[in-house]
Amino acid sequence: MSFYAIDSYDRRNDHSWYKTAATSAVTASALNKPFAVELTSTTSMAPSAGDGKVLGMSAIAVGPNASQTMIARYSENSTEQNPIITVSLGDYGSYNISVKDVDPKEATQIEMFALCSYMDDKNITCPGSFGSYNRLKSYIQTAIDMDELPDINNHLNSTKKINWLNWLDVAMKNQVTDQYSYQERSEQIKLRSYFEKQHQDIELRKKLGIFILQG
Repeated sequence: MSFYAIDSYDRRNDHSWYKTAATSAVTASALNKPFAVELTSTTSMAPSAGDGKVLGMSAIAVGPNASQTMIARYSENSTEQNPIITVSLGDYGSYNISVKDVDPKEATQIEMFALCSYMDDKNITCPGSFGSYNRLKSYIQTAIDMDELPDINNHLNSTKKINWLNWLDVAMKNQVTDQYSYQERSEQIKLRSYFEKQHQDIELRKKLGIFILQG
């Protein structure tokens, strides 16, 4: 999946790169910003910032040395059968994330934040004090610091699709040496199992869909 990166070239007067993108950017105003969310089958524009209580909060890089708070709530259109999380990014808009379509092997930061916020609310994951998404980011930060993974705190990577299962595997390479790291490893294994199940459910639905079409 492609993602937008703004370099020294002034693209404001050259929209060819924008028109040939796999999916459309949110608004024309995003052309003047180094951060733009792509609309996909999983991520769509939301008319509001969501409904009800706040499910989770985190941050995402939107430019050099600039970040934006992400706030997760249920969408007004969310149901038990089709859960939808609205992620609000302030001036950058609000987006509806179809939870069942978030594949941890190919998900943006916004999509993964929505999935984790939903899992925390349903007690599938243990949110702790900061939420499972922020814990996930902390787990992989060591690998990022050792240059084993791309820096998700770099705005050029903010909208890139990530294989979070592989990234978690890299983070789990560190040897367990004490009680704290043992507890952390236990939490990492649990998170990975939840994400793996989510991925397997998506793959199963794909196979069933192909089977129905062929039948």
